[in-house]
Amino acid sequence: MPTFGEILRTIRTEKHLKQTDIVVEGITSATISQYESNKRLPSFEILTALAKKLNVSVAVFFPDSNNEGYNQVFATLMNQAERHERRKQWEEALESWEAALLFCRSHHYTSYLFQILQHKGIVLAELNRNQEAIDTLLGLLIHPEFTHDRDESYQILSVLGKCARELGQTEQSITFAQLAASLVGPSDERWIRMQINLGSGFQNLGEWDRAIYYFENAVARSREIGHGLLEAWSLVGLISAYLSKEELDYVNEYFERARQLAELLQDLKLRRSIQHTEIVYYRLKKQWMHAKQTLFELLQSDELSDQVRAELLHEQLLIAAGSKDFRLGEEAQHAFEFLSVSSSMMGLFWLGAAEFYISFQNEERANEILRHAASFLKVSHYHDTKQLLQLASLLERRGSHA
Repeated sequence: MPTFGEILRTIRTEKHLKQTDIVVEGITSATISQYESNKRLPSFEILTALAKKLNVSVAVFFPDSNNEGYNQVFATLMNQAERHERRKQWEEALESWEAALLFCRSHHYTSYLFQILQHKGIVLAELNRNQEAIDTLLGLLIHPEFTHDRDESYQILSVLGKCARELGQTEQSITFAQLAASLVGPSDERWIRMQINLGSGFQNLGEWDRAIYYFENAVARSREIGHGLLEAWSLVGLISAYLSKEELDYVNEYFERARQLAELLQDLKLRRSIQHTEIVYYRLKKQWMHAKQTLFELLQSDELSDQVRAELLHEQLLIAAGSKDFRLGEEAQHAFEFLSVSSSMMGLFWLGAAEFYISFQNEERANEILRHAASFLKVSHYHDTKQLLQLASLLERRGSHA
């Protein structure tokens, strides 16, 4: 069934009118454009004025009902929900969309069901209620209206990918990113964003060469279209993938370019991400003083998400193992206990903790933690089992010599 925006656009074009021709008091032609692309919804008062301007009944915008009272209530609920969402009042927006959904189902307004569920899922994702967002949006992939509008379809898939990634469901996030990328061309910056997401996904799975492939795609295309921010993030991903392979010879020129862009763009989040990759670089080069100094500087920030803080604490563990700093490793484990992160991050952190205890020849503790790490990595379907097997083999050899 057509959405409100599609109905409005169809009526306007059939009457050979421009968007400026149907402007009413309180809105502009830009607002009309947002209505027609389903980015905004009018109040019932404006809807009535638009109907009068188009010389149609308000009922044409509600193909499921001729009850004017119901139509007025429903339009008010939809407008209120959209207004909260536009103002980033996510809790209020969710409450309003749920009210609209209940009304929609109770009074058989099926024409608007897809639109309401889409908005509800997006709001749930903004509230970090990721599994609920997936449960809400996943069914829309087989809805008849899916792919009716490529922009809406892309948005649904990208949100699904983000939520799956946050939950540590890496393979699912890759699938959603691939589907989203297929809806846009390489000249679209959204395609570049999906290449970055794909690179990150394959890196999380330990498939470094595939990660490098997607990051290089993103770097090349962002340079072609002159998008400095996307180029910088692509470079950060590329550096990280090379560091994961412990191939340090490739990264210096990428670091230099990324730092230049971060300075030019004055992007704090980007700077922090570059610093994060610098910590890994210093650790691999065994430059412990530089690694610790940069790490402590980053950990001072109060604005880090639990996931990012966990990644830094994982680095702290590895630095502690390499530099034989027992207190530093113990502090990392204590701080990690207060964080809420994905199962894949839990597994990687405890894998690092096992490596830490092995470096201090505490095989009993390492064995215990290694089993703990394996249980989390199994749940998250983490494919890079090389380190896990190496640590297990090392412990087995040591046990046989005891």
